[in-house]
Amino acid sequence: MNKTITIIKASGERVPFSHEKYCQSLQRSGADPELTEKVCAEIEPLVHDGMTTHELYQLTHQLLGKKQKRSVAGRYHFRQAIMALGPSGFPFEQYVAELLKRQGYQVAVGQEIMGKCVSHEADIIAIKDHDRFIMECKFHHEPNARCSIQTALYVKARYEDILARNHNNDFSGMWLVTNAKISTVAIQYGLCVGMKLLAWDYPENNGLEKIVDQLGLHPITCLSSLPKSAVTELLREGIVLCLDVHNHKDLLRRLHLSDEKVSDIFRECEEISGTQK
Repeated sequence: MNKTITIIKASGERVPFSHEKYCQSLQRSGADPELTEKVCAEIEPLVHDGMTTHELYQLTHQLLGKKQKRSVAGRYHFRQAIMALGPSGFPFEQYVAELLKRQGYQVAVGQEIMGKCVSHEADIIAIKDHDRFIMECKFHHEPNARCSIQTALYVKARYEDILARNHNNDFSGMWLVTNAKISTVAIQYGLCVGMKLLAWDYPENNGLEKIVDQLGLHPITCLSSLPKSAVTELLREGIVLCLDVHNHKDLLRRLHLSDEKVSDIFRECEEISGTQK
């Protein structure tokens, strides 16, 4: 591209479009060199000044779909898929609980715990070995959202109230888990008070994005073959992982999906999760 083309981020900020960074994002989503080269070549003449990041994402998703690379499209779609889990935030708590189960934790969602002053609802209680953690999940809808120091202070205050009543040290520590990025000040505070933080890109090289990609634990909202009505029903039943969809064939049939459609959904689940045989 001869002239500088600016892309408008969700925050309204204008940034130069980087062809190199765009191609790298495809590679991170699992595109092989040949596919990366083809999509990058096709996208170049379509990018225009003032294009939004959402428009660029939609266009890329369409190109990948046309090339029948649903596994790459689903992974490329991952961050938006997390935000599509729902406005209540509860499916995100269920999703985090499932991620923890796959890492050897015993989990309980939405537990009431009495503190010294007031009662608290713990989003997740997670147990592994001899450790028992209280986890606060903060769900954000906006792609430019950032988890702030105020949230970290709130989590710490709740934990202190719970500890003040539980003198026998029932709990080993507190976590703050978010699908957003996390502010530098919140990280600094968390490290200082011993709060474990898990955000979109934190800890470095072991954030939410990396964990999900490494373990193949993508949410059902990544699936392009799954109708929205089916997504809603599966989430209502507590089914949040692509890996678990194959266990619920009867539910999909009750939603009047044909055997052919169900098979297509299963294939896409396998492609995205990397479980193809």
